[in-house]
Amino acid sequence: MICVTVQAGDGAALADGANEAFASGADRVELRLDSCAQPVDLGELIGVRLAGRAADLIVTCRRPGDGGAWLGDEGTRIALLEAAIDAGAGWVDIEEDAAGRISRRGATRRIVSWHDFNDTPSDLERVWARLARADADVVKLVTAARSACDGLRLLALSAAHNAGDGPATIAFAMGRLGQPSRLLATRFGAPWTYACRAGRPPAAPGQLPIDILREVYRLHDVATRTAVFGLIGDPVDQSLGYLVHNAVYDSLGFDGLYVPFEVPADELDAFLRGAYALGVAGLSVTIPHKRNALAAALDVSEMVADCGAANTLLRGDGGWIADNTDAPAAIDALRAAVAAVHHGQTDMSDLRVLVLGAGGIARAVIRPLVDEGATVAVSARRPVQAQAIASECDIAEIAWELRHEWPCDVLIQCTPVGMWPHVDATPFDSAGLEAGTIVFDTVYRPRLTRLLREAATHGCVPLDGVELFARQAARQIASFVRHCEPLDRIERLVLDRLSEVV
Repeated sequence: MICVTVQAGDGAALADGANEAFASGADRVELRLDSCAQPVDLGELIGVRLAGRAADLIVTCRRPGDGGAWLGDEGTRIALLEAAIDAGAGWVDIEEDAAGRISRRGATRRIVSWHDFNDTPSDLERVWARLARADADVVKLVTAARSACDGLRLLALSAAHNAGDGPATIAFAMGRLGQPSRLLATRFGAPWTYACRAGRPPAAPGQLPIDILREVYRLHDVATRTAVFGLIGDPVDQSLGYLVHNAVYDSLGFDGLYVPFEVPADELDAFLRGAYALGVAGLSVTIPHKRNALAAALDVSEMVADCGAANTLLRGDGGWIADNTDAPAAIDALRAAVAAVHHGQTDMSDLRVLVLGAGGIARAVIRPLVDEGATVAVSARRPVQAQAIASECDIAEIAWELRHEWPCDVLIQCTPVGMWPHVDATPFDSAGLEAGTIVFDTVYRPRLTRLLREAATHGCVPLDGVELFARQAARQIASFVRHCEPLDRIERLVLDRLSEVV
């Protein structure tokens, strides 16, 4: 279920906000009394204006230390919460220190909550046990994520307690790093997760609008059996994978949920251990983890062993299995472009190819091209990495400042330069573009990068990253869902979704 938090200046506005939230699909509404500048008649608000949904109302009044705005005295705050119970609210959300001062009566159930806005402490189990003893129907732990692993720890705690006896548990982390735990809370047994109203500011860091939770992530369909997939990278906000994967899962009738995880480079190993322990079924891998994900895997596919980078991790017995869908996707896209230029001929053995960049996608492209017999050179702003690839693949390394002087039939752009939001940047000066050259930019957001726009005006053949993304995503989705649908149908579904958002 989804609970929408409503903050407003008075009782009438709270009622209007609650009705708006219910109309948008909320299962519960949390009324934040601390947001009101005027006294609220709770009998009128709950017993009259919202009487039909009183059982679905959660009433709370947060102090500043708990993330709220209540500046009155504690006695008045306690009296407000007791008045909400007397008015018939379905739930009250109270802190541990207030739980002993508010008696249980009527049908109102109790959420005993605890917030840490600075950290995710190591003693979460001890905190949970303390809250559970405070006559809680639901224990709610909310912390600030300082690590990509913090949200995983809270989800593991939630899963353990929701599978056993005792009160239900809602546990997630706030902030950018904690946002996935909000999306996955109900998957790991929480009775609901929290959202804000569409077009309204979040009530806490990382809270998302209800329309995103319902329409993109389809949280009303998520259950504890739902398979969990995700993207790991740093950053991840430029990726549209969550829009594509979730939409295609829906089209295929597959019970899966795909969420983005921002994982700093120095946390990759710990995150992968935590995600595996939590039961995550598969991960897409992007910058900067494609090399290190390979090192962290228990086993690797032949493709990964060949190209030296992984963009896919699949759950295996005892550990992750690394695969690479970039490599075959890039070669298929390039072969189609070569065939269009050379009247159906797909032989690439006579091509001179310059690859810009020395990251995971560059590695995925270079090895198959070498195997095809093409003459390949690599140029990167990081010469040490470029020299390593050149040595491993027995190709030429071109100094970055000399990249325009190496004649090529195909230019493949494998850096993040030109990616949203830095759309005015380009890694290759337009003066160095020669008519007839196939210019392949692996960036897909925006679809027409500055490099591709300038390539078109210079008589080059532009090849955008959307086709690459669609081909690799289709292969990745097929490996995730193990679906009987043919690859070309999944690819069409990916392209259809991409066309709506790119």
